[in-house]
Amino acid sequence: MSVFATEGLLDGPDTVQRGVRGQRGAGVASRSSVGAALAQSWVMLETEYLTVTRAAYDTIASDYARVLDGALTRMSWDRAVLCTFAELVARDRLGPVADVGCGTGRITGYLHHLGLDVVGIDLSPGMLAVARQALPGLCFVEGSMTALDLPDASFGGVVAWYSLVHIAPLDVPAVLTELCRVLVPGAQLLLAFQVGDQRRHLEQAYGHAISLDAYRMQPDQLAQQLDAVGMAVYARVVRDPEDPETEPQAYLLARKSAAAPPESAAVSAGNTSWGSAYRNDRAGTAAQSELRLPGEGNARRGVSTGRVLSGTSFGASGYGRRRARSDLHSPHVGQDL
Repeated sequence: MSVFATEGLLDGPDTVQRGVRGQRGAGVASRSSVGAALAQSWVMLETEYLTVTRAAYDTIASDYARVLDGALTRMSWDRAVLCTFAELVARDRLGPVADVGCGTGRITGYLHHLGLDVVGIDLSPGMLAVARQALPGLCFVEGSMTALDLPDASFGGVVAWYSLVHIAPLDVPAVLTELCRVLVPGAQLLLAFQVGDQRRHLEQAYGHAISLDAYRMQPDQLAQQLDAVGMAVYARVVRDPEDPETEPQAYLLARKSAAAPPESAAVSAGNTSWGSAYRNDRAGTAAQSELRLPGEGNARRGVSTGRVLSGTSFGASGYGRRRARSDLHSPHVGQDL
């Protein structure tokens, strides 16, 4: 599940204002007012795209969860990559993990099953409602990967599992910067995505009419963009599509360098209230669902692969049981849109 896409937009209000300030002969007041007007227009467009993406995933949430229930049992590569990521995070003991664009929580739950302290973050209230019902002991927070309401350097790992697919190519570097910002130096980042260069406009998904753009990406280009924001890619896997997939799939593992490039003020703004937002979102839940930040004993000691979570979708459907082929009616089954 992913959270936000734009197409043909500028990088953001700062970009608009920089362009206005570059025009010679314009007065300060004029530049300021024009820049503010353009920035306001950009924010309105951003809100529109967020609304479109949120509406699409709210629409498909229940059927999305039903179709993908148990999907990891038939996806050996996915499990292998996620298990590797979990082992690395547990070894490093740098902090909890954020599953950014968590959707209905299927990857969040699996990471918890592997022994990690993990929080799921998603734009769609509908998807989060399904996640909370299926995994009541875990923490799920509403938010956008374009501006995470999280402190700097507060996580030992971030997973963006097909979470970039609705981000327009020009906006990807800013989102990668945001993911890097919340990671502790030395922490792990895992990305999964479809390989390609095209944009697909989706009008049908999981039995529902929607309107949503999805983008494919090239691993080499994404690795270069990660390097530019202070994330060093040290492992990449590109595999052939497996039925019913139609495109190659890729996974990138990266580590935040000790001295990452400084984040822009635009990307960093508005990320100081995460603690209160988290507490409000999880008020009244069980104590075991509390997320502990680095230095508070957050990392479990080792990775458990044999634990089954009773009362969750793991106990109901089981990662060891394959789903019936009649459930594979969606061309996107097993991966996000």
